[in-house]
Amino acid sequence: MTTRKKVLVVFGSGTRLLGPLIEEYQKHDSVIRIYRTSSPAPQSSCIDLDDTSDLDSALTSLERESGLLNIDFVGAASEYQNSLFSRLDRRTSGLILNTGVLEYVHVAHVLLRFMVKSRYGRLVFLSSFRTLHRGVGMSLYAASKSFNETFFTSLGTEYGRLGITSCAIRMGYFDGRMLDNLRDGAREVPPSLKTASIGTADDLCSTIKFAFSNKMVNGGVVELFGGLSFE
Repeated sequence: MTTRKKVLVVFGSGTRLLGPLIEEYQKHDSVIRIYRTSSPAPQSSCIDLDDTSDLDSALTSLERESGLLNIDFVGAASEYQNSLFSRLDRRTSGLILNTGVLEYVHVAHVLLRFMVKSRYGRLVFLSSFRTLHRGVGMSLYAASKSFNETFFTSLGTEYGRLGITSCAIRMGYFDGRMLDNLRDGAREVPPSLKTASIGTADDLCSTIKFAFSNKMVNGGVVELFGGLSFE
């Protein structure tokens, strides 16, 4: 019988919302955390990478040690936009697009090579309600989220026949970096939020686990708005 090692790969693991998911996996499985601007607290059972270019070698080492890999992936990395597009310098614009678009294309290339080999894979991209309700000063941020919604849902269509599913979770207001930015005055909380729910880490992680465990959650977008209205 072919051995399979389960691996959770998280891109953008600086977010505290994914803490419960990482803790659950690290009890029995391998966890690879890829972070860019904020380093998570070190954990002995996690493989921490500070660049996506190191992902291939990390997975190759695990495969060499343990055999075929069953990989679950969560994409949470993004660069928040804090001003009108015309006020962004070239470096900032490039950073938003590189992290929010090009890095995901590279990571998907790497992951799919291992997933196709094992005939198993779960890809979940964490999107935002900003793809629908963009607001002022959200142009590149919203565009990068929209790109990945299309990209990851399309991957589900392309690779579903090989046992690989892919979807996006479109998040409303969650207790994390989004609200931190709001408290700093970067955005005003819309009046409609008063009748909506603020999402928690448990809300998000339970939805991710549902997407991982159910092969029918493929090629589409799951909305976690908590009653938020855009009218």
